[in-house]
Amino acid sequence: MQTSTKKKRGFRSDHWRSLGFIWVVLIPILIQYTVTTMLPMAMSFVLTFTDWGLVGAKHFIGLENWRRLFSDPEVWNSLKVTIIYALYVVIPVVVLGLVLALIINQRRRFVGFYKATYFFPVITSSIVLASIWKWLFVATDTGVINQLIGFFGIPPQFFFGQDLALFTVALLGIFQSLGTSMVYFYAGLKGIPTELIEAARVDGATGAQSFFRVTVPLLKPTFAYVLIIMTSGALKVYDSIYMMFNQTGGPMNAANTLVMHTWRTSFTMMQMGYGSTIAYVLFFLILIISIIQFAVTSKDNTR
Repeated sequence: MQTSTKKKRGFRSDHWRSLGFIWVVLIPILIQYTVTTMLPMAMSFVLTFTDWGLVGAKHFIGLENWRRLFSDPEVWNSLKVTIIYALYVVIPVVVLGLVLALIINQRRRFVGFYKATYFFPVITSSIVLASIWKWLFVATDTGVINQLIGFFGIPPQFFFGQDLALFTVALLGIFQSLGTSMVYFYAGLKGIPTELIEAARVDGATGAQSFFRVTVPLLKPTFAYVLIIMTSGALKVYDSIYMMFNQTGGPMNAANTLVMHTWRTSFTMMQMGYGSTIAYVLFFLILIISIIQFAVTSKDNTR
């Protein structure tokens, strides 16, 4: 009886020690998250009901910013540009990332070298990459690509013109994000038991059949995760566009994404209240995508 009581006391003591350790670790993280994320979000939401020029007093104007938002063609144009950019980037990144992962997964030698080579753009500063991209595609005779296409009579503003400006930025997004997609898919492929692939081959399945009927279904959680990560990153693009087009958002606002439009509204036109309202359009867009991703992965995990 005494031994049983000691075990219970020991269990309770260990339990409270574990809880104490968890809270000691979590409290600094929660404080940091509250101060750097939740508090600014709350303050930004309050600003959506005000007219404030970054300095001076804030004037409460109710839902005026939200009414202006729904009738502002520039906001809807920037939303369209953002979605088109995301489509330009996400689809190639997912497809090419899977292809690279499949190629590396079949190799036995120099796997680490290939992974490091493809992943290098991910760890390189986006500012550096955007500067290099601008040097390659800039709409002057100094652009390296423009010098090459000049031999075929193509004007130097070809890639920085209104029609291809967003596509040129999207090429940089693909180049920078491809390594991340490849790593996720490579990890997903390594998690598939080789016995399943071998069993499919024994049953007479071809390589293509085993890929689409065994590999792809087992990679569904990886597909969902890569899609949400890549889409969220593409929707928040800003630095590369700023570096390549300064504050203009490209010719005729061809690359004026929601984040760029928010920045210009808030800090160039000094309309912090309306800029915060535009920022919440992006917030709700990413929130909807996250909910869809959660629903898809939950449904997949229940099977």
